[in-house]
Amino acid sequence: MSPSEIINNLFPNLWIFIANTLTVIALLFILSKLVYRPLKHALHLRSKKIKDTLIAASKKEQEALKQKNKAQELLKKTINESNSMINSAKEIGLMKKDNIIANANDIAKKIITDAKLSAQSQKEESKKEIENLIIDTSILIARKIIEKEINENEHQELINDAIAKI
Repeated sequence: MSPSEIINNLFPNLWIFIANTLTVIALLFILSKLVYRPLKHALHLRSKKIKDTLIAASKKEQEALKQKNKAQELLKKTINESNSMINSAKEIGLMKKDNIIANANDIAKKIITDAKLSAQSQKEESKKEIENLIIDTSILIARKIIEKEINENEHQELINDAIAKI
């Protein structure tokens, strides 16, 4: 077989083959200009948008982490301040409590002293009243004795009555 026969057997109609090849090349060229490049460009834009979104998300995550750390520091500072305020208030309260107790003790001592003085003066007044009563009773007995002459038994009865009145 000759080379031309081989070519004829492989390509029965060479002109149709060439036309089909040119058509396929033209279609590939047209598709690459109209479809492939815009699709490639859209995919590139989409990829860039995804990368930008991931970068922005990473930055926001880092910023959120910084804000979280700041908030935790602020919370710790606030807790420490509140604890110191509570401790200070406790100390002030204890000091006021001690002052109140000391004042109450002083007032109680003064009341006790006043009560003792009052009781003493009442005791003295009661003694004077008893003395006056004894004096009045003695005078009364003496008057009755003087007014009437009495014997020894009557005299003893008068003394007993006077003692019973006291």
